[in-house]
Amino acid sequence: MSCKAMEKFLSKENIEMHTEHAKMLSAGYSLKEKCYPQIKGKSLREISRIALPKAEKEGVMKSNVYIFLHNLYFSSFAEVPKPSRSVRKYYGSEDKLCYELLERARATDGDILVLALDRSGMPQILSYKDTPFAPLYYDVRLALDLYEHAYFFDYGFNRESYLRQAIASLDLSRLDAPAERGH
Repeated sequence: MSCKAMEKFLSKENIEMHTEHAKMLSAGYSLKEKCYPQIKGKSLREISRIALPKAEKEGVMKSNVYIFLHNLYFSSFAEVPKPSRSVRKYYGSEDKLCYELLERARATDGDILVLALDRSGMPQILSYKDTPFAPLYYDVRLALDLYEHAYFFDYGFNRESYLRQAIASLDLSRLDAPAERGH
């Protein structure tokens, strides 16, 4: 994981702590793979088609997405963010999208927000809580971790400062890349 761009708004210690959290999530998923060997190495779309009891399948899928979004979070930033054609096309400016993202983040308590492309290529702001299986239906490109473990070490109760700096560092140009196949 390259987290160099995150060092603009998070300390190395915080990034290391968060990376360890992500590794712990992956270790937990490895246990699920041992219990259900048919999911090993499968994409979310493939897992959705595997016959498992409903509660177990939902747990496996949510864990899979949560790990995917955490890993995406570590790569969602740029040291020097570039402008985005898609954002300007659909929102008018990067500032407008960032304002909407900030407002959504302010209204959300503990969550992961993602920027994804819908089928028409329009950037959408989605919440993990509201759309836990977004990678099945959207081309998820960027993630912003709003859980306290992402920022509290550096910002304490000043979540607003974290939000502003993280959003300003998002690599919105990733919304312009060619469509990717589902997670």
